[in-house]
Amino acid sequence: MKTPVVCPKCHEPLVNTDCKLRSGTIVWKKACKDKLDHGFLCVVKDEDNVVILTGMVLNRNTSLKVCWDFINNKIVVYKGEIIRFPFRGKDVLEIPWFEPNVDEYDKLIDKVRKLITFS
Repeated sequence: MKTPVVCPKCHEPLVNTDCKLRSGTIVWKKACKDKLDHGFLCVVKDEDNVVILTGMVLNRNTSLKVCWDFINNKIVVYKGEIIRFPFRGKDVLEIPWFEPNVDEYDKLIDKVRKLITFS
């Protein structure tokens, strides 16, 4: 997946924040998170600009979110905030892997919702 520069939903620039993982790796968090109707996050390795995580808000009312883990080829759906990586807990659902096409944001969200329904 290419590293996005703008939010795939509203097309506004993503806010970049650098942070250090427990492993010592420096990553960039690129986020569009203060919108009422959507949320988007992308975590990118600093040295080679490779996307390692992408997350989206499915439902703000229930805090339901989806995250693509490109390192382990996993997609997880969860409630609340990410506390630990890899994802664990009773409110975590893993759905079958597929590469996200963030250019078609609404279709991608619909696809995830269908997979949740049938999982």
